[in-house]
Amino acid sequence: MTDRFVVFTDLDGTLLDHHTYSFEPAAPAIERLRRNAVPLILTSSKTMAEIMDLRRRLNNQHPLIAENGSLLAIPENHFRTGDRTKTERVWPRLMGPGYQQIVKVLQQLREEHGFQFEGFADWDAERVVEATGLPAADAQKARERLASEPIQWRGSAESWKIFTAELERCHLRTLRGGRFDHILGAQADKAHAMQKLLEMYTEHESDVRWQTIAAGDSPNDLSMLEHASIAVVIPAASGKTLDAAKGDSTLFASDPGPVGWNAAINEILDRFQLP
Repeated sequence: MTDRFVVFTDLDGTLLDHHTYSFEPAAPAIERLRRNAVPLILTSSKTMAEIMDLRRRLNNQHPLIAENGSLLAIPENHFRTGDRTKTERVWPRLMGPGYQQIVKVLQQLREEHGFQFEGFADWDAERVVEATGLPAADAQKARERLASEPIQWRGSAESWKIFTAELERCHLRTLRGGRFDHILGAQADKAHAMQKLLEMYTEHESDVRWQTIAAGDSPNDLSMLEHASIAVVIPAASGKTLDAAKGDSTLFASDPGPVGWNAAINEILDRFQLP
């Protein structure tokens, strides 16, 4: 068996700067991963449309995980033996209910119980720009949702408990992100999507023992970090650091965003003597 690495990375606040959305400080480690043929899997609460845009700028040809693990997207022919032609065609696979179904449930719960929240389905593009800080074109891509709904909760802590119980009854759940609470399928998360993709890599290359590196900064990254061979915990822009398990398999970056990401990934590659 040959050991190889695959990297799963969160985007906002991790590979991308929380304020500028730039990945430039991480460019040296990204190039080093490419040089060592280490797949870099962009794994985010962002939509597939958003990630595809970033993927092109990174010259990344690998699968991606979108909307907090609610969607797994595989490039055409990616796992066909001998055929790794570059393509813009990427096939999405939903890991839970679709967007329209989720929005319908949320609207019904709000009408029946008077829950106070706002989500992307309630907003126009201008309001999404205001809430995210994204440029207008990027905000439009953020609205192209397939399998989850970001919301901002306006109600009380007590009504939140009732809300989450109602979601559970409808086979949905909430996931706390850096800017929003995300509503998605009960079984969908980054760790589950990561495991599904890892099974595909193992089936395609059965003589490889895949070691996973996962990097993240927010509570919605915890499941992914906990299931990785090596976890990279990036401090949030707010200064808070995730309460992740400490040990030899967890690396706590010293800096937030792509600066900390770059240093941590290089440290791991140095540890395993990869050029």
